[in-house]
Amino acid sequence: MARGSGQGWQGYPDSRLVVDAAGRDLLGFLRDEISSGQLGAEARVLHVARSYQPWASLPIAVFTGLEESVVSEDATVDIFTAGGRIYAARASGRLVVPSLEPRQGGLS
Repeated sequence: MARGSGQGWQGYPDSRLVVDAAGRDLLGFLRDEISSGQLGAEARVLHVARSYQPWASLPIAVFTGLEESVVSEDATVDIFTAGGRIYAARASGRLVVPSLEPRQGGLS
């Protein structure tokens, strides 16, 4: 235990914290929206980020319970992301987002 006590979260901006100050502000805002009833169980969040990796981008779904779709420059399909809600931003400079067409029970 003594050897592992100083290591923290390797690869994160602050190895002692999983969420940085800006992330805590965003989570505070989202949690306030949830508490006020503005965001409910049916809410879906489109998260546009440089990376889908949790150490480079705040995993909103993990900390709020909201359904999150991520659009990022480095999105890949592999055994960890297959079937998930991670989409690639196209290299053309224009953002391509997943379909947000209404479906029964909410947005798709």
